[in-house]
Amino acid sequence: MKHRTFEETDDWILEVAGTEAVEPRDQVLAYLDAAIGREPDEARWHQLVGYASFHLWHRPRDRRRAARGIVASSRALVLEPDMEFARLYRGYLAFDAGEHLSALADCRTLDRDYFSERDLAWRLITADEIEFACMVGLGAESSELAEVARRLVALMESDLDGTFPVRPQHFLDSVADLEARGVDVWLGDRTLSDSLGMLADRGGWRE
Repeated sequence: MKHRTFEETDDWILEVAGTEAVEPRDQVLAYLDAAIGREPDEARWHQLVGYASFHLWHRPRDRRRAARGIVASSRALVLEPDMEFARLYRGYLAFDAGEHLSALADCRTLDRDYFSERDLAWRLITADEIEFACMVGLGAESSELAEVARRLVALMESDLDGTFPVRPQHFLDSVADLEARGVDVWLGDRTLSDSLGMLADRGGWRE
C-alpha cells in the first residue's frame, strides 16, 4: 500500500466517503491501523481515525465505528491536547452515539479562535448546533438555550449568501421540536422562531 501524507490521507477519506462501496472504507482503516503501528505516538494518525469514523460511517450510523473514533480522538488529545479537530470530531461522534453529555463537553471546550482565525467559522456552526441539540435533548430550559441560539443566529446571519458548506439541520430540527412542544426561546428583542423567520425572508437557511 503506497505511503500517503496526512493531507493525502485526509483527501482519500473524503473521496471514499463520496462512494457507496464498503471495501475502500475498510482499506482506509487498514491503512490507518498500519500507520499507527509504525508511529503509535503520532497524534495526527489517531485524529484521522476519528475523522474517518465520522465521514465513512456517519450514514448509516455505525455505533461500533463511532466508539472506535471516540477512543482514537481521545488518544490524539492525550498526545496533543490542543488538537482542536480531534476535539471537534470526538464531539460529532459522541453526539451520533447519543452521548450528549460528552458531546456537550467537547463543543463547549473548543478553542473558537482556532477556527475563526482560519476562516472556518462554519465549523463553529456545527459545534454550536450540536451543543444546542444536546441541551434540548437533556431538557435545558429555554433561558439556558438562549446564549447558544444567539451565537447560531449571528453565524447564520453572517452567511446569507450561502457560502458555508453546511446547513445546521440538527439546530433546525431541535427548534422544530421545541415549537411542536409550544416552547420558544427569547433572544432579547425577539423570539428564536421570529429570528429564523426573518432569516428566511432574507433568503437564508430556513426554507
